[in-house]
Amino acid sequence: MIVLFGYGENREKSGIFREYDIARENGNYIIPIRNTGFAAQIIYDELEVGKQLPEGLEFLKTEENIKEMVEGIVHNLNVHRKEKEEKLNEQLFSSVAMYGIGIFISYHYDSDNCIAREITEIINTDKINVFSVVRENEKQKDDEIIKNWVDEEIKKTRITILLISEKTFDRKYVSYELSKSLLNGNTVIPILIDSEENAFDEDSINLVNKKLDKELSGRKLKIRKWFHENGKENILRWLNEALEKEES
Repeated sequence: MIVLFGYGENREKSGIFREYDIARENGNYIIPIRNTGFAAQIIYDELEVGKQLPEGLEFLKTEENIKEMVEGIVHNLNVHRKEKEEKLNEQLFSSVAMYGIGIFISYHYDSDNCIAREITEIINTDKINVFSVVRENEKQKDDEIIKNWVDEEIKKTRITILLISEKTFDRKYVSYELSKSLLNGNTVIPILIDSEENAFDEDSINLVNKKLDKELSGRKLKIRKWFHENGKENILRWLNEALEKEES
């Protein structure tokens, strides 16, 4: 936004005209106070003739009462600010709706690939949620290729789902993915795969909590249980709750 006052009859040498030209190039909201001088009057007339005068500033052509003029300018500035905020919100919503809030899933492939794929399918095919799971590429054996992929994909996400089964913390890359998630500022949702095969009892759950505290720098996170808490039906609710907590 720029408010233009005053004189300056020589257009080539006038600082007001230079400021005006710069403001136009930058797409600024221009308010020329027409009755304060030659330059502002010319600029007002140019904008009016070119139909580029911001809506609501027509009163500047005839208004002479200083108090009324100031109140009118302040009102228009508030309207302009509100419109910009609404436009920005629309752009952000459109961007989120198009690309989604990224989700990274960290898991032990051999044990939990089926559930990871199930979660991906639930989230990515739901038409009314704003989340989108990063799809894993073909398995690579080269450490650097895998780590580079993790680095780039986690940058696109805000939430990391950690699937926890009996062998999760023995998995080679789980610590790396969690550390990168924390570095990226991701919210982490730990989900216990409480199947019969994993057989988590109270002692093993306490051990999982200790490992999580170590991996996540002492964060106290609520562990969800995939089967006991009906993860198929509730995964989207868990994500929304995590997002609300993050923004509160």
